[in-house]
Amino acid sequence: MSVPAFELRNVSVKYGVITVLDRVSLELAAGGRHALLGPNGSGKTTLLRALSGRIDVDSGDVCCSDANLRAVAPRFRPDLRHLTQYFSLYGELTVRENLRFSAAIRGVSNPLQAIDTALRDFDLLATADQRAQTLSGGIRQRLMLASTLLGNPQWLLLDEPTAALDQAARRRFWQWLDRKRTSATTLILTTHLDDDVEHCDTITRLHDGRIESHLQITRNFDSIAARP
Repeated sequence: MSVPAFELRNVSVKYGVITVLDRVSLELAAGGRHALLGPNGSGKTTLLRALSGRIDVDSGDVCCSDANLRAVAPRFRPDLRHLTQYFSLYGELTVRENLRFSAAIRGVSNPLQAIDTALRDFDLLATADQRAQTLSGGIRQRLMLASTLLGNPQWLLLDEPTAALDQAARRRFWQWLDRKRTSATTLILTTHLDDDVEHCDTITRLHDGRIESHLQITRNFDSIAARP
């Protein structure tokens, strides 16, 4: 039996007296794409932050592959890529400089080629030498996506990754992921957009910090990946 990419066992998270996640248990298969849905305040972002190890949970266990994130030191945790909803790169650096920095700290092989590919894939060539702080919200979002996806990471956790993108940019984002889709990469994202859900294998709905439903979706991703 294969080990899940991510597993939560009776996880609870409280902020003061407010329970944000209430005894959540969930398994997410390796190599899959998993959507977390729910209204604002349902616990989606907190669940994603717990999966990434960015926050400590009050009870229960959070595992990534064989690693229990509550039991191992941060330096021994898997290299999870977590895209947040807020801009987390360097505003004083240019687009290209931000990508160079991201490639360097992640040890991306052949970084110049990887950066040139990212600039093309995310339509950033025209702004490559602009400082990030001067960019529009949509272009900053594309830059963060390009930075997060450098080097074909194994675990991707994306918080509303396409919320600031127009329809054409969202389509290009999923086309890029579809071309790169392999069994080695597990993707989990929060979203409220039907366009995003259509590309996922499972849909987990949350309400008031609890799982309302968890659905497995069967799709023919081979045909999707073959699209130009």
